[in-house]
Amino acid sequence: MNEIDVVLSSLGFLSAREKLLLSKNLDSLSALAVLSTSGIEEIIGRGLRVRGFSMKNAVYACMPAFKVIEAKGIGSVRFDDESFPPLLREIADVPYVLYYRGNIGVLSKPCVSVVGTRNACPECARAAAAFARDAAMDGYTVVSGLAKGIDSYAHKGSLSCAGEGFSGAACAVLPCGIDTVVPSVNRALASAILKTDGLLLSECPPGTFVQAFRFVQRNRIIAGLSEAVLVVQSPCSGGALITADFALDFNRDLLFHSSCFCEEALKIERKSVLMEESASRRERVPSAYVRDGALVINDYADFLNAVERQRTDLKMQPELFDGL
Repeated sequence: MNEIDVVLSSLGFLSAREKLLLSKNLDSLSALAVLSTSGIEEIIGRGLRVRGFSMKNAVYACMPAFKVIEAKGIGSVRFDDESFPPLLREIADVPYVLYYRGNIGVLSKPCVSVVGTRNACPECARAAAAFARDAAMDGYTVVSGLAKGIDSYAHKGSLSCAGEGFSGAACAVLPCGIDTVVPSVNRALASAILKTDGLLLSECPPGTFVQAFRFVQRNRIIAGLSEAVLVVQSPCSGGALITADFALDFNRDLLFHSSCFCEEALKIERKSVLMEESASRRERVPSAYVRDGALVINDYADFLNAVERQRTDLKMQPELFDGL
């Protein structure tokens, strides 16, 4: 990847394939800097609704990122590269570039994403850590978002078996530049992930500040990296349920841990429902997903059985139509 790709990765109004067209039609950073909006439109073949955009300013804004990438040895992989995670390449809004620190090879292992609320109850925290530990021991890369709560317990669980036949890994997806850890209280956890041959990942160029919409973008990557997404606890309309929605959109297995329905988790859920003003958002709770067909599991062994049963059922479905 070159400096042109760094600049293009910072432009949110273009798709990955449009950025690739621009990259292939430009031979230098200076050529990119003088590209007008009409020039972009001519290359990508559609009109743009952007006001006041200046490619020159975009290039200038990325100058610090060029230096950080070189100074810190930050890796990157473009979506058309062989080493780009194949499952993530399948999603409609595929990231143009993934920036990383650590071992990108962990994404070639089977991945399971574990997500949940920042305000985790003790039972759900233990469930997240235990599931992640067992998954990592069995060779899975456990993917989460390095947030407080369930994410942190999932990462800690996957790291807890290091040196004990540990064959999996931890992958944390960030909602900001790869040179920063959000939240800052998890810097030690991020360091531990790197020390155990894990991975920190982001689609944002170094120096990108965290903003609310970037958490949603981060959640789509968490869902896109894995064949299965496990929600361990979530209040109504929580960020974990946004990841669950992405999992459904991407045709991934969606599961809920039974601890979601423990007494304290349900108490927290009911409080969140009472505080929610939107009627439609009040209905977005884990039990609604289960009523619609999401699986409930008790532990890692149960997860393996549930996923296998579901995939076997899907393979057998065409036989129902034989002879019709």
